[in-house]
Amino acid sequence: MRKWNNWLGHHPTLRRLQLIAFLRSIGQGFAAVETSLYLRELGWSGAAIGGLFAAAGLFRTLITTFTAELNALLGPKNYLLLYEVLTAAAALLVIVSSGTATLCLAIIVAGFGMGHSGSGGPAAPIERRWLGAFSRKLTILFGKHALLGYAGMGFGALIACLTPLLRDWLPDREAYRLLFILPAVCAAAGVALLLSIHGGARRRAATAEEANLAASPSSASSPSVKPALSRRMSLLLAGGIILLGLLILFVGGYAEFPILSAFMPVLLFLLLIALAMIRVAGGSPEEMNGVMNIVQTVAVTLTSTMSAYWFSERFQVSTSEVGLVIALSYLLAGVLAYALIHASERFGPIKPVVNLQLAGAVCVLLLPLAASFVPAAILYVLCSMFNLGTRGTRYAVINAQPARKQRSRSSRLASFLIRLGAILWPGAFGRLIDEGEHILPFFFAAAIQLFSTWRYSKKEQTKAPLS
Repeated sequence: MRKWNNWLGHHPTLRRLQLIAFLRSIGQGFAAVETSLYLRELGWSGAAIGGLFAAAGLFRTLITTFTAELNALLGPKNYLLLYEVLTAAAALLVIVSSGTATLCLAIIVAGFGMGHSGSGGPAAPIERRWLGAFSRKLTILFGKHALLGYAGMGFGALIACLTPLLRDWLPDREAYRLLFILPAVCAAAGVALLLSIHGGARRRAATAEEANLAASPSSASSPSVKPALSRRMSLLLAGGIILLGLLILFVGGYAEFPILSAFMPVLLFLLLIALAMIRVAGGSPEEMNGVMNIVQTVAVTLTSTMSAYWFSERFQVSTSEVGLVIALSYLLAGVLAYALIHASERFGPIKPVVNLQLAGAVCVLLLPLAASFVPAAILYVLCSMFNLGTRGTRYAVINAQPARKQRSRSSRLASFLIRLGAILWPGAFGRLIDEGEHILPFFFAAAIQLFSTWRYSKKEQTKAPLS
């Protein structure tokens, strides 16, 4: 037990935060397999499922955009508590009702089916910042964090394989609904662990000197929350107008040109990435690196989005088979993430990531060309392992950058545009699958990944060693 505690971390709060991330990942891994298949069982089309995931992605983007303000208002502990409570409540909603409105509310609030990257969703930025306060060895810290996250997701995906066994005693839909008790229990356990943590109060209440400085004339130039809120509200308004225009085109073009209308979100995604790059062009290298980190995070998760639905539609396989494939991919991604700790110490944090993600892009290109389930499953496991296994090292690079201060408006707008573009992907993926296009979505994802990997490799010239 002592060795386990030492491996998790030297501080009780650090150990509890790592366990909370593990528990949350169990629920995420379960939902990544179960959500789209449950909706398919209810008769939802791929376009409808993708549209719901897009709405959930929009909600997560809104919360992530206001993370700094919410953290200042609530503090990291209360922020994470609220997130876990909402997740538990959403899981209970899925259990008690299969109504469309109830399911939409639960999936949008909790992001069920959206956590394919294992990043932790809106909880991740605050959690990583809190974790980083306990250690300077970021590569080791985030390598372990990624290992625990993917191990939890693999375990959750394995539990999703139990759905066919429950069908011997329960109707199909009831079997899916009953198993959503898992994310509810995991979230409740996370709440209990958070309540046992001392500290994590909101920073505004931490010192009385800040209040005195704020009242003095010399503090007039200090940044406040209100200007930040107004700036971000303008970003959200602009993004909402863009998204509304897209939806009008998306729906209006469906009847006459279904394939072309399915590509509209893809084209807008490319446009938003291009606009984001233009916004930070000429800025500091740190701003460009921050934007490309977001592009890369989006790129490596495009393949896994709607993956359970794709396997089910393409090869007509059962929930157990899909769950086993996804579980194995997460478990191997966790092993690779931990192995990269030592590789990063020897070769640096950039080169191993670039090589692995190039190999992952090749697997993504080959995946839709597989003629049967077994080779497709092998390729999916490999591309997920190569792509997701680099997460811990990439986060260590991000958190090690000196420019972790207030980001410029251009950088924030660029980040928001990329996240807004990623929201469009599930809907486009689902529509293309409904139209029989099982190959093009993966070629597009591979192209974005190759671009982001090439741009990420440019950091080799300016990297700093991570201790």
